[in-house]
Amino acid sequence: MILLYRSKDRMEAALLRGMLEKNGIFCRTSGGAASIGFGELSADALLVDLWVAEDDAGQARLLIEEHLSGGLGQGPDWICSRCGEANASSFDLCWGCQEPGPAG
Repeated sequence: MILLYRSKDRMEAALLRGMLEKNGIFCRTSGGAASIGFGELSADALLVDLWVAEDDAGQARLLIEEHLSGGLGQGPDWICSRCGEANASSFDLCWGCQEPGPAG
């Protein structure tokens, strides 16, 4: 496994991990455990690392770059009809309540 990307928080990491796994790339995350802290925390205490197999790194990088630039063309984000949460277009289920999305 190699470090692919350092996400700014757990929510972004979950979004990217879901997008990668939807495209057949297994992804592991680590870090980001410090959601609330007291005292002095380093600047990277909230960062979450995304790890992929070395063989998948090239394709995974391209997918993340396309996603971050808005170029995946997977359709618009959607709002859950059950709980009202905003979900990325790459999500088949609402991340908040697991309700199937519009394509589900």
